[in-house]
Amino acid sequence: MALRLMFLLLLVGLLNTPTLKASPTTPQDMIQAITDQLTTVDNPKENAKLYCYRARNNAKAGDKEKAKDDYVKAINTSYEGWILNELGH
Repeated sequence: MALRLMFLLLLVGLLNTPTLKASPTTPQDMIQAITDQLTTVDNPKENAKLYCYRARNNAKAGDKEKAKDDYVKAINTSYEGWILNELGH
């Protein structure tokens, strides 16, 4: 009986454990996807977020100049303090 209970507890514990999955996307893939999405969105706040996301991925890809340009585009699209904070980092 105790063995069955231990097995059940172990099984429940394993089922509740999140699985780790490797992300198949590279920063370049993300940059392309975000660039495509920018052409379909016409809300300034959403565009600013997309520019920030693209800037983050440009920075991950090692292109700091493009990242800076995207942060500036984000600020010019929708001037918000959090964008300036991200640019500062």
